[in-house]
Amino acid sequence: MVVENNTIILVRALVKLSSAIYDVDCMISSPKHKFQLKKDLDIFQVWLEQYIKDPVSNLSNADGELLLDLINLFDEYEQTIFIRTEYFTRVNLFLAKCSSALTDLKELDHTHSTYVIELTEKLEEVTSKSYFKHYKDYQDENGGNFTNIVNFMNSKGKTIIVGTL
Repeated sequence: MVVENNTIILVRALVKLSSAIYDVDCMISSPKHKFQLKKDLDIFQVWLEQYIKDPVSNLSNADGELLLDLINLFDEYEQTIFIRTEYFTRVNLFLAKCSSALTDLKELDHTHSTYVIELTEKLEEVTSKSYFKHYKDYQDENGGNFTNIVNFMNSKGKTIIVGTL
């Protein structure tokens, strides 16, 4: 089976987005999850679940163990992150996964792919919300910040090679 580079990049992005849905699930029970952020993420979560369902399901059916391995790649790192509170951490992880997935999607040759174009536009729309600025700008006493998380996810994602698919 020949796997194109675009396929690998798309799988990377979808795995990150699938994990980002979990972050939203973790935010829901927090009393801090309210106002426009809650409303926007509720809408986005429903849309994203539907939008990525078929490709993720196809990957799971083709090789469910591989999909789990890819998710675990990011989850292991995620366990090492804590920023102020559990909620603050989840918001940062959600944003980092979406931002890193955006980086992946922008690498794709997607000139004629309405799927990738629509996904990219929706991710840009949600991650550019002004209420996320506070989360993106925060830096802990050790210098850890949102950008560090995104950079790690970008570099870790690049370790997914053709041999794994």
